[in-house]
Amino acid sequence: MDKISGSAQGGYPAVQNQPEVKAQEEVATPVPQDTVSISKGKKKKSGPISKIFSTITSGVGLSSGVIGGGLLGAAVGTSGSLLTGLLAKSVTMAALTSAGMTGGIVGAIAFGVAGAYGGWKMSEMVVNSAKWVKNKITGK
Repeated sequence: MDKISGSAQGGYPAVQNQPEVKAQEEVATPVPQDTVSISKGKKKKSGPISKIFSTITSGVGLSSGVIGGGLLGAAVGTSGSLLTGLLAKSVTMAALTSAGMTGGIVGAIAFGVAGAYGGWKMSEMVVNSAKWVKNKITGK
């Protein structure tokens, strides 16, 4: 009987005039809560030097990401358009230019954001490691 599953499990005892088999594992219903508390973590206080450092590294990451992503996106977009044009035997300069511009814009945005975030996280890690070293030296 326990190898029968689905609707057959409920239907078989009904046909045989037997009491319905109860499920072996009852699912507990969650108890609704009146309030939900969202705890905010500790705010990290950063000094003026760490803010300047974060701004500089984020700016460097943003600019290098925009330049590299733009070049990479333009190259991929142009080469894809060139390959499509060669296969269709109709390569036009307008198609190459528009694909290169679109790829460059998308690549610049994507890599710019990634570079800025990476620069910010790098500066955060450097500041945290400097605080860790200071705490080890002072014994806090």
